[in-house]
Amino acid sequence: MKQERVYRKKKTAAALAPALTVLIALTAAFGGCGGEGGLGCLGCVTEPGQEVDIPESTEQLAGVSDEPTAEPETPAPTETPAPTPTPSPVPTEEPPLNEQITDEMLNGAARPRDDAWYESARPGFVAHEGMIAVRFGPGLAWKERTVLRHNDEVTILAEQDGWTFLRIADGRLGWVGTTLLAEK
Repeated sequence: MKQERVYRKKKTAAALAPALTVLIALTAAFGGCGGEGGLGCLGCVTEPGQEVDIPESTEQLAGVSDEPTAEPETPAPTETPAPTPTPSPVPTEEPPLNEQITDEMLNGAARPRDDAWYESARPGFVAHEGMIAVRFGPGLAWKERTVLRHNDEVTILAEQDGWTFLRIADGRLGWVGTTLLAEK
């Protein structure tokens, strides 16, 4: 059984007045909820015994009208601009290997002659069974930079007078006897 709700005319707190005005307007516009918890019937949103300020007429509801509202005008369609075609990327030609290696990258290693460079880098590995020295230049007179072991991977860049100019896994450049390496 529903509790009977008591409504008395009394001024509500200033903070509740705007919200209640909207609720009352919705109730008047949609005929109430019939006790089913619809769009804001005061019987469904107030507590028993709560005092609310009920206006005498709909004129007291600020800006609320019982008149139906007009349908908004549909804007006229506008022409959609044609899409601008996206240009296809043009592959840029990679510079020759000798131009890709800077003096900073050499970090003390000797630069191969211009005619010694391969057209593109080649993957390779250490074919020699033991450790081999990577040198700063093409020849035994050059100091050792580091050592490589059997099957260590390298990138072969140039070949000159029986020596191979290469890049090792950590990015450093150096020279190794060509017979100690193999291409993949």
